[in-house]
Amino acid sequence: MDAEEIFNKIIDENIIGSSIKKEYVNGELFIKIRRSKLKAKIPEVDENVAYITGAIFGDGSVSLLNRRISKFPRTKITIYHASKSYLTYVNNLLFNSFGIKGRLGKKKDKNCFILVINSKIIWLYFTKLMGLKPAKKRNLSIPVILKEKNLFRMFLAGLMDTDGYFSDNTFGIMLGMENKSFLEDIVFLANRFYKIEFRKICSNILMTSTGPKKRTSITTKVKSNNLFRENIPMVRVGMGPPGIEPGIYSV
Repeated sequence: MDAEEIFNKIIDENIIGSSIKKEYVNGELFIKIRRSKLKAKIPEVDENVAYITGAIFGDGSVSLLNRRISKFPRTKITIYHASKSYLTYVNNLLFNSFGIKGRLGKKKDKNCFILVINSKIIWLYFTKLMGLKPAKKRNLSIPVILKEKNLFRMFLAGLMDTDGYFSDNTFGIMLGMENKSFLEDIVFLANRFYKIEFRKICSNILMTSTGPKKRTSITTKVKSNNLFRENIPMVRVGMGPPGIEPGIYSV
């Protein structure tokens, strides 16, 4: 799918209005909408886009807010992480792909950092093309366009870097969330593409400050830990390939 096809798929005048300017620069498609000073590039779906998608799926959210002063809503994509340098890395990927950076700050009520992206074009890209919805992430599904060997490994890397857990001394690599079918797809594709094996999917009830919450998790078998790290290019400290320092400043 080229940039023009992606543009036609994601554009929504209910979100951005009808004042849209298209411009090609060095063969790349840029879009500018009314009330915005910035032009957003429409990238083809590549490894960077797949990784960013995984990061949003992992510990991000998309929101759509109606405003009284305008008939067009406000859009926002948010990604949280304990590491400021990691979010800087994601922000650089974002700039390389879309030509726009988000705002990086510290979340006041929690000990973590936050990356906020307000571009409506980027919001439409991830909601219309990747299927993210402005709601709680209870019914996630892997975007069909990313169910390809090289793109899936980048999607899974972004997902694990934001929402996964790794320990050399205990059980290995784990990912947990509410959505069991989503995790089943992860297990199936990781085994199909890279022969990575997981233990039996585990579900339990966690007691939280808001009440009981169902939690489902997947964990690699010990023999697949290194295989996972060799095939899935995670960058978070402790989760990259064995013996290789994570390159989170390289973009």
